[in-house]
Amino acid sequence: MTINSITPRVSCVMLTHNAPDYQLHRAIKSVLNQTLRELELIIVIDNPDFHSGIKIVKDYAQNDSRVRYHINEKNFGVIKSRNIGLGLVRSGYIIIHDQDDESLPHRFETLFSFMENNPHIDMCGSALKLIYEDDNSYTMPLIKYNNIPNEIKRTNPMHGNSLIFRLTSFNKYGGYQNTTQANNRADDYGLVVSWFLQGANLHNLEDILLVYHYQSDFNRKSAKSLLGAIKIKWACKSKLNFKFANYLYFLYDFFVLTLITILPKKLYLKLTILKNA
Repeated sequence: MTINSITPRVSCVMLTHNAPDYQLHRAIKSVLNQTLRELELIIVIDNPDFHSGIKIVKDYAQNDSRVRYHINEKNFGVIKSRNIGLGLVRSGYIIIHDQDDESLPHRFETLFSFMENNPHIDMCGSALKLIYEDDNSYTMPLIKYNNIPNEIKRTNPMHGNSLIFRLTSFNKYGGYQNTTQANNRADDYGLVVSWFLQGANLHNLEDILLVYHYQSDFNRKSAKSLLGAIKIKWACKSKLNFKFANYLYFLYDFFVLTLITILPKKLYLKLTILKNA
């Protein structure tokens, strides 16, 4: 069987807006070089003026039939663009991939095998490795907790860029949503909270399957993401069964938000590494 005739076992949805060429090449190659070959890569280009990225994506699609793409007529943002990609999948499993991340070669095979062997799980994430873009000395494994019912009140207990979930679960629980009109940077937390509140079975693997590359605008993106998560938590606090002590998480969030705003990005990164080591 040739690659061209393969029916995909997993569908990888990647959103790109204006990634540097080398990042986009790195992300796409890491998907196409997976040990699990029966895949499709759906790339949603959320910027019709992203000419260099469009050319890169079209070149890959011309040379590998597993690559499909959709170009938005204008900038729709993360939530709507992700949902557009999810609506194009042709397999039973959906894997999320960001434009600046790098999947380890066995990532898809590991996630697919786990989901096949655990049919009760709706969504699964994994650990990842953090690399600072300008200084590779800052690397570490970061493993989220599997105590999801408690952790979800404090923070996102799953790395949104590490997820795999079933198409049937997506059809049942819905896609990315703007729960509180929070900005698009909190799309991952909004998805996890929505599924959790509807009774979905969520799980994390301790395997490091993804490399997340910190960018120069890390502080700005972190601040937007945290602010969006605060809005979502506040809107869902009663449904998440917040107790008195849980409200202290908001104080901690605003403390971290202050640090992100005032500290140089490398110093904040070092504190992040120490906290998670």
